Amino acid sequence: MGIGNHRSEMSMTEVTVDGWITNDYGYYCYITTHQPPRHRALWLQFGVDLRSPIPIAWWMACLVLIAAGFLIELRALIVVGGLLFFAYALMLRGTVRLIRNCPVESAVIEYVWAHPVIRRCSSANAVTPAGTEVPVTVPDSLLNEVVGSGRIEVLYLVDSRSQFRSVFAVRSLGR
Repeated sequence: MGIGNHRSEMSMTEVTVDGWITNDYGYYCYITTHQPPRHRALWLQFGVDLRSPIPIAWWMACLVLIAAGFLIELRALIVVGGLLFFAYALMLRGTVRLIRNCPVESAVIEYVWAHPVIRRCSSANAVTPAGTEVPVTVPDSLLNEVVGSGRIEVLYLVDSRSQFRSVFAVRSLGR
């Protein structure tokens, strides 16, 4: 935890001195204080992946498949393990490009609904200061901290190629 923030007792969210609620204070600080192009984005995302069980399970599956393929001399396992590792590398590359090149924008949301695919997220149409509606995905862990507080300001990375922009910080604007 950095100076000027505190961790919520109810969840793993953190609150910054200016009222933003985020799941990862280090990520929030890096994204909001560095303008594109953000150097060291690869190491930032790799650090995020090291703290998450899903990428670790993915790496373990790759290693097990490749090792088993060599042990029992079955090339198909080596190929499948290699393809899984290649898929991870492509996803990492895309995420790093997003972090490195996309500017941060804020917008306001008033209503949210369940995300059609991701169980632990909600969707909303965020309105930017210019009046443009942008579809966003907000982690429920962030929404739980500001539920019932009225309008919510969100921070996200601007990526015109994404169907939904991923929100990484929220704060209540009141009613």
